[in-house]
Amino acid sequence: MIEVAPDLYAHANGGPILLSDTETMSVIEETNAFIEVIMGGNLRLLGKIAGALRERGELDRLTIGTDSPGGNGIVPRGPL
Repeated sequence: MIEVAPDLYAHANGGPILLSDTETMSVIEETNAFIEVIMGGNLRLLGKIAGALRERGELDRLTIGTDSPGGNGIVPRGPL
């Protein structure tokens, strides 16, 4: 993923194929990609991602998605 240099890393804390914590932190450190986390994903990793971005002063890279519709159903108004 780092070689591709994406604009967005979607579902960083969930989804069918999740990167390891180390790989996820590498994407944060080695790219300028926006990082999307989902409410129905791994909350431990979500906290780790948000903490890493906060420490770097880059919370503007964090986006919150709902993954709707998905296994958790539809989340009206999502992250609001």
